[in-house]
Amino acid sequence: MTLTAIEDVFYYVSDMERAIAFYTSVLPFRLVFRDPVWSGLVMTNDPSPDPVKLGLLAIEGPVPQHVEQRGERQLFAGGTLSLRTDDVVADVSRLRALGVTILEVLAPGDWGAGALFLDPDGNRLMLYQPPEALA
Repeated sequence: MTLTAIEDVFYYVSDMERAIAFYTSVLPFRLVFRDPVWSGLVMTNDPSPDPVKLGLLAIEGPVPQHVEQRGERQLFAGGTLSLRTDDVVADVSRLRALGVTILEVLAPGDWGAGALFLDPDGNRLMLYQPPEALA
């Protein structure tokens, strides 16, 4: 087996146009490929020559969700796309102002700081601020 890179990570979406608008207007992604069923995006400020793509795969009907309550935390099946930031607090404020659902703002610690939020289809994303950026 000769694996060389991660090509993409994808989310199911129920409305391709709405999903593209969210990722290109609310978050800093740009569209690199688009058709009615599959679209590919990359971070606008990713300096790598072959960045990992975020794929959007259209399905009919609502995107399935599995959530389990464990104590005070909600755990979700499926992946979470983590996006690095220099200022979680400012980004959470911006996302809230745009009407984005914020699930949880995580208390800062030795690991850094973060916040979990949802895209319009209920897919989970996380803002991550590394510890060195907390100072």
